[in-house]
Order: sequence, then C-alpha cells, then structure tokens
Amino acid sequence: MGAGFSVKASLEEGGCALNRASAIKMTRSEIANYLGLADETISRLIARFKDKNLIQVQRKSIKIIARERMIEIAEGECSLDEI
Repeated sequence: MGAGFSVKASLEEGGCALNRASAIKMTRSEIANYLGLADETISRLIARFKDKNLIQVQRKSIKIIARERMIEIAEGECSLDEI
C-alpha cells in the first residue's frame, strides 16, 4: 500500500512523465496518518525504498527517483524483494 500511495501522489503532483523524478512533500507522520498506518511502518517502508534506490529522502521531501519501478511494485508486477 505504501508504494501505491507514493506513486499515486507523485503522479497527481508531477504528471504522467515516467522519466521525471517527483517529490512528495509530507512528513512520515503525515503519510502514516493519511494511510491509517503506524509511523514505524512508514519508516520501515521508506528505509526499504531508500535502500533499493527507489527514493531519496531530504527533510520533509521524498523524491521518487525510480518511478517505473515504483509503479511495478504498486501494481504487483514485482516486489521489493525482487529488486
């Protein structure tokens, strides 16, 4: 669900150009509240996305750098373990 939210928010804010990076300007707590998840769950997902070089984190901004991969994860075409 985390990846789906990230991709959806990114596409809404940044348009559909898959070759562009997009930023989500929400804190981890704001994302957790939006999704109805614990802050710790979001922190773990963000750490995994960061470790897999899917995102970059800077203060209150999460920059999606591998949009196509995030879409594949969100749509169930692959998992984080396959990357």
